[in-house]
Amino acid sequence: MKERPRKPARRILLAIEYDGSELFGSQRQREYPTVQALIEEAVEKLTGERVKTVFSGRTDRGVHGLNMLAVFDTAAGMELEKLAPALNAALPASVAITSAREAPPDFHPRRAARAKIYRYRIFNRRVRSPLERGRAWHVTVPLDVNSMRAAARHLVGTRDFRAFASEAAQKENTVRTLAAARVRREGEVIELDFEGEGFLYNMVRAMTGSLVEVGRGKEPPGWIIEVLESLDRRKAGPTAPPHGLTLIRVLW
Repeated sequence: MKERPRKPARRILLAIEYDGSELFGSQRQREYPTVQALIEEAVEKLTGERVKTVFSGRTDRGVHGLNMLAVFDTAAGMELEKLAPALNAALPASVAITSAREAPPDFHPRRAARAKIYRYRIFNRRVRSPLERGRAWHVTVPLDVNSMRAAARHLVGTRDFRAFASEAAQKENTVRTLAAARVRREGEVIELDFEGEGFLYNMVRAMTGSLVEVGRGKEPPGWIIEVLESLDRRKAGPTAPPHGLTLIRVLW
């Protein structure tokens, strides 16, 4: 009896939104819930296939994603318009597929990414907000946004960001290009947007912690230059907590 010919594999591109509060990051880790593991398990439930997803980047434990992209190859013949709803039915409420479409067979989301934009949210008032819990860093001291904005300008450009990298990233090349660092305030919420080709481990959170030191008046805006030149993580501010950080966009 002749075997039925296998259907050619399609490469599927997913756009993913997730609340990272109870997840151990985007990348699969043994015995811990991650975005990658949850999606691959959902695909297997749906198609019977064990697939490997490739993401456009990675986020750490507790960090959120608004528009993370990932691809996987499948021979399943499910209609694309039904794929996202079917996967969402198999995923927990903390993860959602916002779109699914076919991509070229050689498309690689990480290599194709030109830049990423991360946003860090700070809730700045004396009394905490239960509605912002898990979505923003609660800073009780009034912050001077103009000083933070002036300090952020010193971060833009091609720099050695060793002073803003965690110990785990110290062994790699710590030169990165930051295309933009924007600071804006809307009411009691301060948003910091960082756009760059790539980021070191904990780099955005370390930059945020340092800008908050400037905003609270502990350091002047020009202090950021001294920190950069020191190449010493101990000279920078604290690492901001993960729950205020979201990957909001990948640029192609």
